[in-house]
Amino acid sequence: IYYDTLVIKILDSQKFTALVEDMTLQHRHSLEVSLHEAIDTELAGLKQRTEQIDQGIHAQVRQEIDLVKQMLKVNSDKVTKENENLREVNRQEVDKLKDNLALLEAQLHNLANAPSGRSTTNQEVEGEANDNPQVQSLTTGLVTLTSRLGHLESKLPQVRSQIEACCNNKPDLRVELESRLEQILSNFSSPAVQTVTSLFVDREDFQADRQNIDLQLNMLRDSMIEKVKSESDSMNTKIEELRTALKERKNEVKDEIEPASDLAQTLRQSEYVEEIVKAALAKYDADKTGLFDFALESAGGSILSTRCTESYEGSSAVLSVMGVPIWWETNNPRSILQPGMAPGQCWAFRGSTGAVVVKLSATIIVKAVSIEHISLRSTPDGQISSAPKAMTLSGINGEDIFPLANFTYEKSGDPVQTFSFQSQRKLDTVELNVLSNHGHPDYTCIYRFRVHGDPAEDDKIH
Repeated sequence: IYYDTLVIKILDSQKFTALVEDMTLQHRHSLEVSLHEAIDTELAGLKQRTEQIDQGIHAQVRQEIDLVKQMLKVNSDKVTKENENLREVNRQEVDKLKDNLALLEAQLHNLANAPSGRSTTNQEVEGEANDNPQVQSLTTGLVTLTSRLGHLESKLPQVRSQIEACCNNKPDLRVELESRLEQILSNFSSPAVQTVTSLFVDREDFQADRQNIDLQLNMLRDSMIEKVKSESDSMNTKIEELRTALKERKNEVKDEIEPASDLAQTLRQSEYVEEIVKAALAKYDADKTGLFDFALESAGGSILSTRCTESYEGSSAVLSVMGVPIWWETNNPRSILQPGMAPGQCWAFRGSTGAVVVKLSATIIVKAVSIEHISLRSTPDGQISSAPKAMTLSGINGEDIFPLANFTYEKSGDPVQTFSFQSQRKLDTVELNVLSNHGHPDYTCIYRFRVHGDPAEDDKIH
């Protein structure tokens, strides 16, 4: 086993590069997930703080409303008590006036019925009343009391209506409460107004706070993105450094001249390398693809036609006897169904386009095809311009020909390139069409053509 060659192949493998890139993408995805989680956490905290502020505001408003209700109740009780006191005072004043009036009427009655020694006329009585100071005083008091009584009696209906309006027509509590709240809110020095003002903000302040929060979120997002980008750049730098180190290691492996036993001993220290080696060797033993080739000539595959494709006749090996050439070895289209892979052991046809029809060893559901060409290291100038490039695969069922897949052979890829596709047709004949090559002006070479798939249920081989 050439372990140095195997290590070089591993380092040049596209799967290794794809694995490193996949790890980078996974790390970047995890950073993006962390960013979204941080943003969601910040939004949830902001929402929770907003709900707490709302609950505090509602509690403050409820306390203020309860306080207003208590004040209204106290004021209502006070007004009721004052009304009762006023009615009692008015009642006492009226009773007092009535008593005075009754007293005056009694005195007047006594004067009218008092005994007299002589008969008098009305003019004489009046003259005596005018001459008597006591009678004159009583008369003046009676007139004054009569005037006050008339004034009180004129005000009595108004007082009664006020008392009835105050006692029987109490204002609606809701209206009173709204009026009281309006007075409180209009008073900017009120503790309730100051509390609500400290908790609430106007539209402009709210917009400013919202813009501030959006700015903070954008800054956080930009910071996280910048962090992800920096880590991604750092990871890419590390990948480039790793690639450079691998290339340097590859060159060192090429330049190192050490005993094979020492190199083998070094490689055996890594179980991972051993597993890769075993997998690579198992795949190489399984026709380099790990898939059965239904076009293999030794398994029953055959060439049916090359359409109008003209084979290219170049220089070839000559078998001679005593200097006399008796047989020239040439490669025909059957070469693409045989396992030989020595340089020049291929089917070459003129130009950059050609076709070949292959009879498979069994009826199968075609799932993939493999195209093989020699490696760049197997050519003297490091070029494989004669390798096919754009190709199509078609299925043939009697007279019907239908397309199955389009694919391109990359000269910078592995020597054996497998192209998979989806198909459910059962076929035993396929046609390969080459549409272009990688730049050779005279001919195109196909070293090996493989067809893979699943055998039909009614056509099992083994």
